[in-house]
Amino acid sequence: MCRLSGIPIKLDKHRNASLDRIDPSIGYIEGNVQWIHKDINQMKWDINHNIFIKLCHLVSDFRDN
Repeated sequence: MCRLSGIPIKLDKHRNASLDRIDPSIGYIEGNVQWIHKDINQMKWDINHNIFIKLCHLVSDFRDN
């Protein structure tokens, strides 16, 4: 399951999972990675985890108005 969205992810031939760096300024090291949906990872790109979550809330709150 995607750590950020809850979307089911697969690691088989229909792979939609992507290994994400929680803090992109740090490498792929233990404690700094999480499995997320590939589309979510593409949106997150090089944004810090907390900033990405804040931006998602802003988008969601704005769209609800």
